[in-house]
Amino acid sequence: MSRFPSTSLLSAEAESYPYHDAFRAGIGDHLPSSQMLIRAFFASFPDWAAALMRLRNAMTRRLGLKSDNPPLFLTTPFEVGQEIGVFRLLAITPHEVIIGQNDRHLDFRLSLQVIPSTTGTDLEVGSLVKPHNRLGWSYLLLVLPFHLLIAATMVRRMARFLHENRDADSLAIPDQQ
Repeated sequence: MSRFPSTSLLSAEAESYPYHDAFRAGIGDHLPSSQMLIRAFFASFPDWAAALMRLRNAMTRRLGLKSDNPPLFLTTPFEVGQEIGVFRLLAITPHEVIIGQNDRHLDFRLSLQVIPSTTGTDLEVGSLVKPHNRLGWSYLLLVLPFHLLIAATMVRRMARFLHENRDADSLAIPDQQ
């Protein structure tokens, strides 16, 4: 885990978010498209994390917070403004995707980007969270241990997905139940 990436589109505003982190993994010597980054993100959600999200959604729905499960089939090509579960695609560039959502308790942003490294190309996933009130801070403290575990796991799985599918232009997302 490291600090939020300085190469992100969000780096200028990162300091206005009280919480930020980043995880990084090598993906080889290729440069995947932003469309492939989005595919990798949704294809890499572990089953146990999806179960935790369903539990989270059941609990937060009662509090009036945004809750939704990603659909089984995703509409591609992915476009800015598209909502996939609780995630909204906020920006798509050739080498970075910004995913996030604003809610009454907190705002969050995820930066998915590919960057050159000394060994080829790295995937770096950064998170920003801005709680708005006590509910937001309480929620962040409650989910932070799970977030860290999910983020670290997903970055490894995304890196493997991107490496294994480096020659694919268009892939179907595996069913997510």
